[in-house]
Amino acid sequence: MNDESLFDRPTDAWSLEELWVGAGVVAAARDQAAKLLSQLTGYIKRHPSLRARLRITQRVVHCDATSGKVAVLASDSDTLDGWGGTLALVDELSRHKSEENFGLLRDGLGPRDGQLIAFSTAGDDEESALGRLRARAHEMDGFARDPENPKHKHVRESGFAFHEWSLDPGDDPDDLAVVAGQSR
Repeated sequence: MNDESLFDRPTDAWSLEELWVGAGVVAAARDQAAKLLSQLTGYIKRHPSLRARLRITQRVVHCDATSGKVAVLASDSDTLDGWGGTLALVDELSRHKSEENFGLLRDGLGPRDGQLIAFSTAGDDEESALGRLRARAHEMDGFARDPENPKHKHVRESGFAFHEWSLDPGDDPDDLAVVAGQSR
């Protein structure tokens, strides 16, 4: 599938009408937020069908057809408290200083039946927002390894899904075959 078909085909789960309602991207640091915005706007600029439907202004991408927008938001509780979107994307959850922002986004999405998606590279702080979320996911009934890729662990419950690709205790992080999930 080419990049444009993701947005152009009406049967896709992520149509423009669904995606561009009100999304916020939250990064742990200002420079990371700037990178995310640059990636998003660059993607739009490279695809004529998206350029025709979306408008970029400063830190916001607008879809005039739906009055929706995607905004890169500051990672502070004063800014996020009261944010009214339907999709929150949290970048590098392991690097956020506290769970407060994650909680504000999650709680704000509830009344709108919104979704929060957090993604992160590995973090080694079990007391971070990601560390605590990971510990709770590991304790849930149904937490399992993917039989086709034992480095992929996951759980899904009503309103919650957690996916992790990680090494196991004792695995050598310098062994690229192990890191890639290949058996010897």
